[in-house]
Amino acid sequence: MKTGILKKVVFGVMACVLSLGVAGGLSACGGNAEQVIRDGIDSELSAFKNPTKENLSKYVDEDSSSISQIKSLGVDPYEFLGHVFDKFDYEIGDIKVDGDTATAVVTVKNVDVASALEETSEYFQSSDNAAELMEIYQSDGETGLYKKFFSQFYEFVDAKEDTVSTDVTIHLTKKDNTWSIDDDSITDLVKGAYGGADLSSLE
Repeated sequence: MKTGILKKVVFGVMACVLSLGVAGGLSACGGNAEQVIRDGIDSELSAFKNPTKENLSKYVDEDSSSISQIKSLGVDPYEFLGHVFDKFDYEIGDIKVDGDTATAVVTVKNVDVASALEETSEYFQSSDNAAELMEIYQSDGETGLYKKFFSQFYEFVDAKEDTVSTDVTIHLTKKDNTWSIDDDSITDLVKGAYGGADLSSLE
């Protein structure tokens, strides 16, 4: 079982769901622009601070390749997201508006999800666990190993107490009464939301 592939699946799901959560645009109608932006960002990110199926369902695209891939491994995406974002938090700071452009500073906090994945990978590579993993494979095949991978990952990520804070400057542009967040800002926000890890560095 290639744990590197599983790590990319994990981050792919997180990136997919978070991107949907903030990419839809914020209505520019009513109130002053700064408050509209603050309320809009708060509304979208609050769902991840309380990661229930009810709150996240509108951000989980059941037809996306990332969600389909994790489901094919026998993993409930909502259970997965519940563990990953259990300690997620955020704070919206200064917002500056200049005509049809704006910036908003958002501090996102979460446990270091990448380190939990590395610990899971090391668990699978350790000779100390070889007998247990072989027994799982002989009993349930690769499906059993996938189930073990994610249950072990949940254990490691749940055990983490310290969070990593990342300050992200979000750039927005207003068009047709909608404030849209640019793609680079979404990428930075996603990285910060899972502890600052860079998906491109994972192997």
